[in-house]
Amino acid sequence: MATITNRRLTLTPGANNTIITTVKCRVNFNPFEMAHMLALPAVSHYQLRCQLWGRDTIVGEDLIDDLRFIYPIVKFFPDATPTASEDFAFTIVLPRAFLNEDVVGLDEIYGRLTLRSHHSLVPVAGGRTNTVSIFIP
Repeated sequence: MATITNRRLTLTPGANNTIITTVKCRVNFNPFEMAHMLALPAVSHYQLRCQLWGRDTIVGEDLIDDLRFIYPIVKFFPDATPTASEDFAFTIVLPRAFLNEDVVGLDEIYGRLTLRSHHSLVPVAGGRTNTVSIFIP
């Protein structure tokens, strides 16, 4: 079964009150999945999606993590040069306010990656990145 490893979120301050958000990962396919993709290279077999979430940690809030952003890009596999391990990065510049999920204090942001079967849309792999704390006034 496919796995997603090396999941990493970075948040870099940008110009004009923005944040450069980057989620990187490696998607690993097993020999059966690779054989299937190589046998039908023109067919999309998997789709990788990414979201940014705010972690609720403040007592008095609902303690339910908040969806902050869905990356508009979907990565489809196989690509033109399929390999058993594929590195990919989602990057976008967002207004700082998009990531502001706590009333006071630091905002804790993490990425959530999901690899789905393109045919059934059933998730086959997923996981969270590290959590990055950032102060957003």
